[in-house]
Amino acid sequence: MIKVALALLVVASTAHAQPATATCPAAKGTPLVQIDHEVRPGLKGATAHIKVYDGGAWTAVAANEQGQSTLKDSGCLDKDTLAKVRADIKGAPWTVKHNRVHCMMVASTFTVFSFNGKEVFREMACNPDALDDASQKNLTDLQAVLHEAHVPVGW
Repeated sequence: MIKVALALLVVASTAHAQPATATCPAAKGTPLVQIDHEVRPGLKGATAHIKVYDGGAWTAVAANEQGQSTLKDSGCLDKDTLAKVRADIKGAPWTVKHNRVHCMMVASTFTVFSFNGKEVFREMACNPDALDDASQKNLTDLQAVLHEAHVPVGW
């Protein structure tokens, strides 16, 4: 009876196990998505760079304000997650509008979002620019999809 219970436990625990990670194409070429957390030139602060490539490979590197590496990670998005990323990119116009009224503070840090090698938006405190509503929604969704896939996007 104990052998049967152990066998059922093993079967139950492996039934929900994730399959072995498939080999991703190399992380090279122009990234499909690139998110750069930067510091204004001349200032010191932590930085991070996340890149997701067309085949699903992703890389993440970060450094503290002294430039010392604090993160170097990589992985592979499954095809469903990669399809969601592509849909978020293609599903919005990525129109940036310039706000006539905004605060006058100068942000020390900012985040640059680029798709297929083209910068589409810079996010910062007191930003004089804003994305259209559809693009902002897709950008939020894209970050959530990457976060759920364990890509370290939250800085």
